[in-house]
Amino acid sequence: MIEVELKFAFTDEILQKLKDFGAVFENDFNFSDKYYDTTDFQLVLSDYWLRQRNESVELKCPPRESYSIADDFCGTVYREVHDVNLIGELLEKLFNGKTLTATFQSFFEIIDHYKLQVFAEIHTRRKSFRLKEFCIDLDYVGEECHVGEIETMVEDEAQVSEARQKNPKFCPKIRILHQDWCPW
Repeated sequence: MIEVELKFAFTDEILQKLKDFGAVFENDFNFSDKYYDTTDFQLVLSDYWLRQRNESVELKCPPRESYSIADDFCGTVYREVHDVNLIGELLEKLFNGKTLTATFQSFFEIIDHYKLQVFAEIHTRRKSFRLKEFCIDLDYVGEECHVGEIETMVEDEAQVSEARQKNPKFCPKIRILHQDWCPW
């Protein structure tokens, strides 16, 4: 799957805005993310984000086609990979430029094989909503950091351009202004 996401800063007023526009509350939960990389940050410098969220693992990496932050999109486009062997294949190609022939039995085998280590651990409280085809997540990281996400998931890269156009057009409808958008 490919995630097309627009992030924005928010205050607690957003909860009422979402309710006013008919967003359906889905969940309120806490999670912890551990982000892994090499000692010289080869993954994040290549825009690869390998994390363990509670008990699940995920690699967020650029899709095959690159997308610029032009046309006022100001969001992110990532391929989300959960399969341990596919994560291993993608890392092998990134680190060594070749196709992996071995398979991995667990995420921790990948960590050991590439000598990865935790470089960040983040604890988050998330409130999730659904409005039409959009998933809206409100993340509270500590007392000061509030980052929202409007997310659209697509199955292939042919659908990315359309999704990139929908998210910014949707923002004003729930009164999220352009100046609140985050470039990351």
